[in-house]
Amino acid sequence: MHYFFPDFTYAPLLTAIFVCILCSILGYTLAFKIRYFDELAVNPIVPPFIAVPATFLALLVAFMASAVWQNSTNAHAALQQERMALKKLYFMPVASAEEVMKKEKYLNNYVSIVQQEEWGKFKNIYPSKDVDAILDSLLKFVFINQYDKSIEKKENYNEAVKYIDELYSARDKRLTLGRMANLGYLNKWIIIDILIFISCFNISLVHRSKPKTAKSALIVFCFCCICIMSIVLLYIHPYKGPSALKSSELSIKR
Repeated sequence: MHYFFPDFTYAPLLTAIFVCILCSILGYTLAFKIRYFDELAVNPIVPPFIAVPATFLALLVAFMASAVWQNSTNAHAALQQERMALKKLYFMPVASAEEVMKKEKYLNNYVSIVQQEEWGKFKNIYPSKDVDAILDSLLKFVFINQYDKSIEKKENYNEAVKYIDELYSARDKRLTLGRMANLGYLNKWIIIDILIFISCFNISLVHRSKPKTAKSALIVFCFCCICIMSIVLLYIHPYKGPSALKSSELSIKR
């Protein structure tokens, strides 16, 4: 809903401006063009009539703002978990130099494909089949090499399975956050847009007898809506926007 221009960092600003202007034009047009409301020019509605939809709008935007904070916190936690799982696997001792090369190849390919495709191209909204294949190959590699080893070596490989499970979990959290921030709140955004329209319509009805006053009130209201929507839209997706987490932050060595 709010990423019509996915390659543009401040694209949500355009969406907020477009939605607010459209709602104000529709609300003003309906209030002043429908003859049913002509009587309000003589007997105007009292201003508190605006308060109900505006209150619901404020509460819903506050809820979305809390989601922004939660998404950011969860994204940083998922990044830390994924990065630590990669490091544990990278520094985990293995039996031979050949196994070391295979293990490092899998891990380096994982990081490279995640950075280029999942994180870079898809913004963590869609999973990559290549990453799934690498994780499966890494798990298979560990299972194959845990046999015919000493007890000490087997314990190392058991730890490796645990680290791979942590890597799976962290990746799932990252992708879930990416999908949630993009479309997970679609229903709430639709409700917010409807409430903005109703508020604009109510403002026009209250000032039905004074068109210039109605226009001025709508301009002020739309400016406020653009500001509060932009605060949420710009930061609700932890992998997009001006403060997005960068794919370069996912690495094995630091």
